[in-house]
Amino acid sequence: MAAGLKMPVERFGVFRERFTAFANAGIDARALTGRTEYDCSAACEELDMPTLEAFERFAPFGRENPGIRLRLERVTVVARPQLLGNSGKHLALMVNETEPGRGRALRVVAWDWAKHIGEFEPGRPFECIVEPKISRWKGRATPEAVLVDARFTRS
Repeated sequence: MAAGLKMPVERFGVFRERFTAFANAGIDARALTGRTEYDCSAACEELDMPTLEAFERFAPFGRENPGIRLRLERVTVVARPQLLGNSGKHLALMVNETEPGRGRALRVVAWDWAKHIGEFEPGRPFECIVEPKISRWKGRATPEAVLVDARFTRS
């Protein structure tokens, strides 16, 4: 919804103050915080070829049928992030659960996340929302995920 109005420029300061006070009184701060939805939590080791092939059967994905989004909890970067693309705007991360000896690493592609490369230090724990997919390249098919959102954790 949108609205417009006209007023003398000298009255704009008072209008802005009153409008802001009115909005602040009526808007819950939680409504101003972004939220990323996901379907369920998963472990890196669960995102194997049979599972991703089963996910593909839900396609085609789009507006009426959104792609599958999974939350990976307590993961860590296990190798130095790599820049992708001719312009170096993207990242490739190898992640695994932070619990030693658990699971296997998963490649996560992060489109337009290169500016955050310094935050993805090997060993730093985080949680993320990903869209799992099968990467098909030069005749090989491997499990991977596309990063949707990430939040760094303390441990």
